[in-house]
Amino acid sequence: MHVFDIPIKIRLKIYSELLVLSEPIMIYHEANTLLYSNNRFQFPERFCFSATPLSAHIAPFLHQIGSVRLHKPHINNLELIRDTCTGIRTLELLVSEDTDNYVLSDSPIAAQALYLLNTHFKHIPSLKEIVINFEVYPEQEPSGDLTKIHDCGWTIKVTKLPKKTWISDDGRVEFDTYEECQAYDEEQRIPYW
Repeated sequence: MHVFDIPIKIRLKIYSELLVLSEPIMIYHEANTLLYSNNRFQFPERFCFSATPLSAHIAPFLHQIGSVRLHKPHINNLELIRDTCTGIRTLELLVSEDTDNYVLSDSPIAAQALYLLNTHFKHIPSLKEIVINFEVYPEQEPSGDLTKIHDCGWTIKVTKLPKKTWISDDGRVEFDTYEECQAYDEEQRIPYW
């Protein structure tokens, strides 16, 4: 018998018993790997041709599922550092201004990713200091809560970048805002009759 052979009214009652609780579901951490590694998720093809990056559509889903793993190449890099740089004492990582929102977000995924990364760092016995360098523009500060970084025992360094500007497609004009640059570029594309 297949689960879809059961009448919908009974299936909904089963789902309600399994998935709806007034208190947090503690079984999530035990079962999420099974749920997300053994099922297939398909995103609509139209997202592939959208002007909006694919990550903008998938990110909310990934934030909900909360399953964090380091990519194999990243793990390989950490193992390479551990195995070849046996006397390394300080490791400095760069967080660019376009990724600090993710690193410092309040999402469980960001917290799990930091924890997982810290665990890998602890496997490098000679490593004594980890410096996280945030690059920000003069009018900005790192966005988010830096206590997570401090809680890992890492040092925070903030590097101020030069004022951000945008250059027109033709390379002739510099703008202070993206919107002004886009408007100029669009105006240059309009054919004059």
